[in-house]
Amino acid sequence: MMSALSDLKTTPVSTGNGLAMGQQLTGLKRCPHCGVASPNFISAWASQGPTNRTDGGARLNWGSHCCTSCGAIVTCCAVIQGNSATFLGVFPDPKTAHEDIPEPARTFLQQAYETLHAPDAAAMVAGSAVDAMLKEHKLVEGSLYSRIDEALAKNLLTKGMAD
Repeated sequence: MMSALSDLKTTPVSTGNGLAMGQQLTGLKRCPHCGVASPNFISAWASQGPTNRTDGGARLNWGSHCCTSCGAIVTCCAVIQGNSATFLGVFPDPKTAHEDIPEPARTFLQQAYETLHAPDAAAMVAGSAVDAMLKEHKLVEGSLYSRIDEALAKNLLTKGMAD
């Protein structure tokens, strides 16, 4: 499932302007770009202490880290105090199935996100997510396609979703 922001870690380093993010970002379960599990992110750039703002907003530390698998960059912001960083955001957000989706459909959908690098596997588990959602709505009789048509007739799906 999704990495909680509280799972993210970097060792702050001292700069002339205050504390900055360290050389490595850990705690993301998957790269939001390539989907590799347990990615290795190394620093590409970090603000030299909290950034100045003219709008009165909170001063934040910013950093960009490069995935050593795909070379893509994630950007993150944090408040650094002492030897710890409290992360407030990672951009882009890792793909995660929404918490409102009931189990087991949420697990299947999350697995589909995590296997996008293997399209056949992703399609298979995405189909399982659709099947689980239809069963959640008590549509259990017939083939998957007939149950999708039934869901469309009951306005549980839009025409585009059914197609």
